[in-house]
Amino acid sequence: MDGKTNITNDAHTHQFEMARSTPSPSTMPPPLASSEKRTASNDSIGGKTELSSIVRTMSVPPSEAGETKPDIIQVEEKGEEPQPVIVDGGTRGWSTVAGSWFVLFSSLGYLYSWGVYQDYYTRIYLPSSSTSSIAWMGSLQLALPFLLGLPAGRLFDAGYVHSVIRAGSVLFIFCLYMLSLTKPDQYYQVFLTQGLGMGIGVGCIQLHATTIVSRHFTRRRSFAYGIALTGSSVGSIVYPIGLSRFLFLDATS
Repeated sequence: MDGKTNITNDAHTHQFEMARSTPSPSTMPPPLASSEKRTASNDSIGGKTELSSIVRTMSVPPSEAGETKPDIIQVEEKGEEPQPVIVDGGTRGWSTVAGSWFVLFSSLGYLYSWGVYQDYYTRIYLPSSSTSSIAWMGSLQLALPFLLGLPAGRLFDAGYVHSVIRAGSVLFIFCLYMLSLTKPDQYYQVFLTQGLGMGIGVGCIQLHATTIVSRHFTRRRSFAYGIALTGSSVGSIVYPIGLSRFLFLDATS
């Protein structure tokens, strides 16, 4: 009996010591409070979102004096490299505006001189063709540059800016040269070269020549667009004057 009593007393004593060593819920320190602040930055071209930094703020539990000592830990996590900042203008930007001006002057401005060609075709060069047929050829020529905006825009987003401008320029110059080789009173020769070929060529040029300006300007982007677009307006004034003197003077001589 004495042995059993001693074992029982030892067990009670061990449980009592364990209870004393375990802190009560009221005396336990409060858990650490943590907050995370994540800042996401959007990529301006691809539309991707990347994690730029994570800032974690941890508060140390109140001290005996009741004061809170914040402990701020900053963890920088870098993903993709940041995109280059667009310089508003500069030599490269204004050179792009000048190049866009001359491209629109020589391409879209030339198409806007269709009225001189229509008068020349109706009276001299295509007398057997009806007026509506000749007018339809000019309408197609002026509509194609804007109808091709969808595929040209997709190619611009894919990065084929210079390739499309080169291809459109070559096609436009080639069709303009072939127009000089057409025979009088051959409607479909003129239709394929001027109505279809030159329209497709300008369709590959004009959207890229204007949209490329946005890559070099932020604050003065609209002003740069306005300067570039005046090229087509000036071309629509200069080319009709030169073509009327060249075409009709050659026909009457």
